Amino acid sequence: PAGTQSVSITLVAASDLLDEHNETVEVSIASVNDNKATPAGSPVTVTLSDNDPDTNVTLSVTSTTLNEDGATGTSVVVTATLNTVSGKNVAVTLKKGGTAIDGEDYSLSNAFISISAGTQSVSVTLTANADAITEPDETVVLDIDLVTNTQEIGTERVTVTLLNNDPIPTVTLTIGGVT
Repeated sequence: PAGTQSVSITLVAASDLLDEHNETVEVSIASVNDNKATPAGSPVTVTLSDNDPDTNVTLSVTSTTLNEDGATGTSVVVTATLNTVSGKNVAVTLKKGGTAIDGEDYSLSNAFISISAGTQSVSVTLTANADAITEPDETVVLDIDLVTNTQEIGTERVTVTLLNNDPIPTVTLTIGGVT
């Protein structure tokens, strides 16, 4: 209004359900409709604080058993899933354990899962390696070890049993021509 030296404006943040980083808005005077006045002052920065809860991540697997025969059924899909889409990039690091040996009995396509903002889940592949060794069934245990921009509620763990397919060897004992 004429004769006024200052004016206030109100910024209203739009509410959403997306877990995201805090954001900033910068407000400055671009022009004045009076030929006598010149925009002055520095821009004002306002921080919009995210008020949405953090996402949670869970781990799942398409099957809890895996044949080690090198044919059909030698891979399973391991998926990290967020309870809701996030506006943040999420990182999940898996810890490998169990009785099976990584690189010898199985391979994991990646122990680091990166879920991009706007995506709810990402999968990796666990593949059994065929061998000719008769051995007991072995297990692969995958735990969530570290997370970034999300949280793990409790312990997220999947276990896959590698089913041995090699025949039990037969032993024949011959003593004095008698078997």
